[in-house]
Amino acid sequence: MMPDKLDPDRLYLFVFGPGLGESIILRVPPSDWIVVDSCRIADRAAARHILSRYGGELSCVVLTHPHRDHYRKFSQVLAEGDWSVIGCSDLELGDDWSTTSENQLANELEQIHAEIKRHWKRRPDCRWWTWQDTFRHIGQAKLTALHPAESFARENPEAEKNHLSTAILLEWRGLKVLLGADVENPHWETICERFPALAQHVAMKIAHHASENGVYDPLLAADGGRFWVATPYNLKDGLPQFGERDGPRRLLQGQPEFYLTGLPRAHDRQMDAPCEATFRELQEGMRPRAVPFTLPGGLTGAMAPSRSDVCCYVIAAITPDGTCEVVSCGPGSVRVRR
Repeated sequence: MMPDKLDPDRLYLFVFGPGLGESIILRVPPSDWIVVDSCRIADRAAARHILSRYGGELSCVVLTHPHRDHYRKFSQVLAEGDWSVIGCSDLELGDDWSTTSENQLANELEQIHAEIKRHWKRRPDCRWWTWQDTFRHIGQAKLTALHPAESFARENPEAEKNHLSTAILLEWRGLKVLLGADVENPHWETICERFPALAQHVAMKIAHHASENGVYDPLLAADGGRFWVATPYNLKDGLPQFGERDGPRRLLQGQPEFYLTGLPRAHDRQMDAPCEATFRELQEGMRPRAVPFTLPGGLTGAMAPSRSDVCCYVIAAITPDGTCEVVSCGPGSVRVRR
């Protein structure tokens, strides 16, 4: 279950990923909200479940790239109120630049483009073209765009949208949270050359569904326990895969566990309790187990199904000293262990 209230001194990271979507919501102490991308949960934008529950300042919303698994219900997020910062690097928003005809754009994406442009025109101070090295201060935090470079985007307008995806670094009290969007290699090598300390993060939303090309080994090299979470993609062959060189195997060489908001293929426990599984179990197609818990006196048990419509999420809280605690996992989520 979600926490009843939030500690005013901790930074919270909410990651939703139902298999056909992704949304990251961050609460910067004491009350600034940042939303990166949108997906549908229980027929609403995932962020609306959080914003309506806890309240606070609508500080920043970012669309990383125009793939449908990142923009579903984004209009609902924009409609929450007057966001202080609205970020995007999609050149389709430029008044004098376009390579895609109107009839090639999905109606929802057309609407989102129109709404972002309307906000930017009405309030130019909210506009953030999220080109590499640009940044915005959000309360006590700083957001820096890691990718794409504006020159690369303009010189490669036909590039696959993942290669134009906006990766972001959040810095708070000297701590780093890395939001990888759908950036794939070889771009991580270039990013890490320009921003050499990214491995020293306390939390990371793993890029591109923890795919082979989304996981970059130098980012996994730092010592110490860190919170890593990825969202699945369950179309085609599904992501992540569980081969010996795929993302999950390499992540587990860096630390003993990471989290998935769901699996790339359906299983009969996915709408019940949060689950866990080892890498080998997932590789062999075994179904996950309900996460166990320990009661006072040493009694153990398994979490009962919650039957909640709000599912496929993982929530972590970070203290100013860098301690990161997973405070809640929703139905459908899986803790993956070595």
